[in-house]
Amino acid sequence: KAQAMNYHTDTYGFDVVRMKMNNFGNSRPVKSGCLYCNIVVKNNRTGFSFLMKHIIHWAWAGEWLYFGPSVTAAIINSEFKTGDQFVMTTSDITRDDMFTHGGSALS
Repeated sequence: KAQAMNYHTDTYGFDVVRMKMNNFGNSRPVKSGCLYCNIVVKNNRTGFSFLMKHIIHWAWAGEWLYFGPSVTAAIINSEFKTGDQFVMTTSDITRDDMFTHGGSALS
């Protein structure tokens, strides 16, 4: 489930959401990110896609993806269900990076 992160939105000056991700391949934190990385995220099940304009943290606490999307958290939640995959691509990435969207631990 995508959650709006008001503190980060205020800090960075653009909308920031977070999602709990499963199957990152490791559980170590990756606090780095990329501004203006413009990653296209697609749900192969539905065909829906959106632009992930910024990544604040790839894996905060080893599982939380913080990012600045081109759509609202509500739209992401309506288009991605538990178990769906984020298929992420940019012109700078030559292979698809796939992460499974979870949410069972969210309150």
